[in-house]
Amino acid sequence: MKRIPFIRITAAAMTLCAALLTLSACAEQSLPESSTVITEAGSSETAADSTAQTFPVPRVTVKGGTHGGKDCTLVIQNGTGFDWSYGEDFRIRRADTREEIPFLEGIAWNAAAYGLQAGDTAEQEISFEQTVGVLPAGEYILEKGLFISDGKTQYLVTAQIPLRIS
Repeated sequence: MKRIPFIRITAAAMTLCAALLTLSACAEQSLPESSTVITEAGSSETAADSTAQTFPVPRVTVKGGTHGGKDCTLVIQNGTGFDWSYGEDFRIRRADTREEIPFLEGIAWNAAAYGLQAGDTAEQEISFEQTVGVLPAGEYILEKGLFISDGKTQYLVTAQIPLRIS
């Protein structure tokens, strides 16, 4: 993976994304192959329909389940013709109330971004145990940000990945 130090991804940036893509099941499900509205990074508004950007979107899956609510592995497959980037950060929400699960005290993210070139695949280990604590049984949504630039503006896509903890 290629590190891109000039892009900073924070948990606060994730809240700015109003255009969310949803997966339909827990394990081995993927994002649609394209998106019609992508939020401009750093903005709290989505682009107006007349100026909305359309980019193919990388496929995001959960590999091998959630190991009793302790962790999971995300697989990000960039089958697009564009280079994307992503960071280590994520958010997790309860599926029924959309309430965000708070991070444990003292949690901070490495601000480096990882480049994902067209055609590449990357895996990211997500530890719930070390960031939010072991998740009790229930349904959750893991939110993961992916970034792309058209040369003038950087855009953020937030993938919503349903998780079922038994």
